[in-house]
Amino acid sequence: GDTQPIEKLTTCLPQTLQKLSEQDQYIIQACDIEGFPQLMIAEQMGLTLPAFKSRLLRARLKLKEIMLSECQIEFADDTSICCHKHDDQ
Repeated sequence: GDTQPIEKLTTCLPQTLQKLSEQDQYIIQACDIEGFPQLMIAEQMGLTLPAFKSRLLRARLKLKEIMLSECQIEFADDTSICCHKHDDQ
């Protein structure tokens, strides 16, 4: 398969993460990169799970916006690069 988009993502992700606030960086790093449970991170931050999920979504959207403008990556419905799945129902 074509690994070029993944290689671009690997190169660009650390740079784009640095453009987020420290809190957004921590949330993305802990949850999406290191795979810690959302409830554990929420408790560490003193947040309810719904409040944490809201912050995580906002952080992901900010990251996606930065990546679209700076990484020359396109997010398609049929790619695994994007964390959001398109539902045709």
